[in-house]
Amino acid sequence: MTSLPLDAVSLLDLVLIVALLATAAYAVGLRREFRRFRAYNEEYAAVLAQTGRAMEGVERAVDSVQTEGARVLAALGERIEEAREVVSRLETVRAAAPGAAAAAEEPAPEAIAPPAPQETPAPEATPAPFQPRSDQKPKPYSWPTVVVKRLPDEA
Repeated sequence: MTSLPLDAVSLLDLVLIVALLATAAYAVGLRREFRRFRAYNEEYAAVLAQTGRAMEGVERAVDSVQTEGARVLAALGERIEEAREVVSRLETVRAAAPGAAAAAEEPAPEAIAPPAPQETPAPEATPAPFQPRSDQKPKPYSWPTVVVKRLPDEA
């Protein structure tokens, strides 16, 4: 068997020691990177939790807007029905007024006088307000459509 000279063994040991030191330095660098990534992971988890809470707030706001919109729609429907009843009563009173047909054919400006006050009948019972159907619940994460009109820059 041939043995290596003493200088070759020392040189080989020196190369192995340098490689070991380079590996150790690389491992220390990797450990720093892992610590940094772990810190970023904690930040990302916190941001993700905040985003989740914000989404829950947005969901509650959308639900509130939808509920309030249903209430406004119901109130508007009631007002429309009341207005229709008033219009029909006015039409009835106008048609029942004496000389309504003659006045409609030949209006005389000097003979226009306010009609005598008549007793108005009591309003009929108003219909029940609008109630959304129970099987039509808003879907989660359903966003309302918003149309934004861009104004000219000089406006």
